[in-house]
Amino acid sequence: MKQNRDGAEQAPPPRLPLAGSGAEIRSTLLLPLLLERFDPEEPIHVLDVGYGAAETVAFFSRYRCRLHFAGIIGALELETLPAEDVDVDEYLDAAFARLCDFAPDARFDVCLLWDFLNYLPVSALHAFSRVLRPHLHRQSHAHGFGAFKATAPAMARAAPETALRYGVYDVDKLLVRPQHGAAPRHSHSRAVLADALGCFEVVRGTLLKEGTMELLLQAR
Repeated sequence: MKQNRDGAEQAPPPRLPLAGSGAEIRSTLLLPLLLERFDPEEPIHVLDVGYGAAETVAFFSRYRCRLHFAGIIGALELETLPAEDVDVDEYLDAAFARLCDFAPDARFDVCLLWDFLNYLPVSALHAFSRVLRPHLHRQSHAHGFGAFKATAPAMARAAPETALRYGVYDVDKLLVRPQHGAAPRHSHSRAVLADALGCFEVVRGTLLKEGTMELLLQAR
């Protein structure tokens, strides 16, 4: 699903009510560092690997923004690897090619990864990096979450078994709500992501509660 925004709006968008049970506003320290690079009159292309969030659409309406919701978090094709007689890399490359059906000339300035990377085993991190790399440029940046160590809980904190859905509520605030589906099972540290996610390098990391890390990444 794509949402296009033609023309900049200088005034901030109206606040949306907190819809849905369990919705929570969380502060973000690193997303403002990413967004402050853009002038509202400058066209930007944003990839959100999650699903369409009204808050994200409302927030980016202040920019001249083309917003692409990929909807690949929790994709069934990525939850289990194929049988031993199937080449894993070929399977993952084909799966991501189907899931990430971006236009050949699409180049994203901002990638909102949320906790998607923690849904993927290391082999899938490599595959995701391969499919995303052609759609980045040297100044592409990404925001997401990792873990300080492999035993760190998921972003749901009190209920790590709960999957989360994210939206941008304000420059320094995210709206997080629980959703149905399997939660992340791979708590990747900053070091693991730096090694496996070849299209990005981690340029900033901030430790949050209970071992979760907020990460700012830039294209290699």
